[in-house]
Amino acid sequence: MDLFVYLIALIWIVLALIQDLKTREIWNWVNFSLLVVGLTYKSLIAISEKSLETFIFTILGVCMMIIFANLLYYTRTFAGGDAKLLIALASVLPYYSWIDSLAVPLLFVFGLFFVGALYSLVYSTFIVAKNRKGFSKEFRKNFRKNKVWMVVGAILGILLIFVIRENYGIIFGLLFVLFPWIYVYLRAVEEGCMIVSVKPGELGEGEWLYRSVKIGRRVIRNGVHGLSKEEIKIIRRGGKNVLIRQGIPFTPAFLIIWVIMVYVYLVLEIHISEFFALF
Repeated sequence: MDLFVYLIALIWIVLALIQDLKTREIWNWVNFSLLVVGLTYKSLIAISEKSLETFIFTILGVCMMIIFANLLYYTRTFAGGDAKLLIALASVLPYYSWIDSLAVPLLFVFGLFFVGALYSLVYSTFIVAKNRKGFSKEFRKNFRKNKVWMVVGAILGILLIFVIRENYGIIFGLLFVLFPWIYVYLRAVEEGCMIVSVKPGELGEGEWLYRSVKIGRRVIRNGVHGLSKEEIKIIRRGGKNVLIRQGIPFTPAFLIIWVIMVYVYLVLEIHISEFFALF
């Protein structure tokens, strides 16, 4: 039964991936229907086991993921569709104890970020190849802005590696060293390659303005929720192009981490507590 519901979630992720690549958005019905499927499945498990624990653990896990998803959304790390997909997947994740309700969403988000960072680095190389001049300019500018943090990260990372001398010390040490460089690189990609001028007729709901736009007496701000239908109508009446901040489609990272998670749980049979013991 676990394999069945994991395969259902995999199909839904593939649907979201196709929509994201084609339209740069994930339809609400995909996310909400997956959430319903997950909660229904967990409620059936609770009924068959004559225990509410599984269902309660799931509800707590979903609540934890709602917190993580909102943090990612309001910091503009995730678009709305990605945040909703994260919440929907929380209803299908495996929970066997109270600690799982916190640890499983946290580990899933951490794994998603790790996989997402690798995927974004690979994807961004194709973008950089098409916009070398803009990328080089922004990379030099961001390097000068963040060189102090890059030095601090390198010092802390080296200290962690040599002081702790364990697997997790090496891992976190390397992260401290590499993170400032990755940050500068991705900022340069975003500012130098992902800001595009869009005609009013090509604007879509939820797209992020690069900066606020004044149309007559109305100021349309680059808010976290993106453009509304009403704001798009106003921009179209104004008839001028606007700068839009595009993002890298992130659903492939969801697909990769989901396949890894299913492999770890069902094939390797490694539980959450055993996973932490590896470090």
